[in-house]
Amino acid sequence: MIKNESNQVCHHGHHCVLQVPIFRELEGAQIEEVSKLIHTDHYDRGTMIFRPNQPAEKLYVVNEGQVKVYRLSDNGKEQLIRILLPGDFAGELSLVSVGKHDHYAETLTPSAICSIAKSDFDQLLVRYPAIAMNVLHEFARRLNDVEKQATNNVVERTEKRIAKFLLDQCPPEKKVLTLPMNKKLLASYLGTTPDSLSRVLHSFEEQGWISLKTNKIIMINNLDALANI
Repeated sequence: MIKNESNQVCHHGHHCVLQVPIFRELEGAQIEEVSKLIHTDHYDRGTMIFRPNQPAEKLYVVNEGQVKVYRLSDNGKEQLIRILLPGDFAGELSLVSVGKHDHYAETLTPSAICSIAKSDFDQLLVRYPAIAMNVLHEFARRLNDVEKQATNNVVERTEKRIAKFLLDQCPPEKKVLTLPMNKKLLASYLGTTPDSLSRVLHSFEEQGWISLKTNKIIMINNLDALANI
């Protein structure tokens, strides 16, 4: 179910602009200008924002909630691409080309999603070249992330993939991390099964490398051991 919140468009639009990396070069009046082009909808949990073969005509920004982006294999198996958190966005390829979506985006929690139409975004690219450069940088970063993840899932052992993910998620100067997704989704993202993921995590804990505080909170006790798997 989708609920439109038109009376809050300006507020949410301004907040979305401030969160999104591709708009980071904008200043006061420019932020207000972009905010007026942004439309905000509220989605219930489990709502499909877009799916394959639908026209890709908007940039979507998560203002509140969580969204999973995924593909389905020929046998119906779900392959998670990424989890979008507040400030993350999807549909950016539609802003620089004409085409259709090739994956799914579905809300994991009740979510507020901001969107900006391709026609409006095209005008912004002409007026503010810095946005175009930020889009290119973001494309490069995401392409690099996808290639690294695909390579890891093919050539790395399950234990090493999980260890690398934990190390990547661990905040600098801290040893406690919160998993950004549940274990079923994390297993899909890492190219393994929930049972295998749980087995490896418990093995790490038995060896004293980590401590499983809750289903999502993990304390890293031995960074070197994980790095050397």
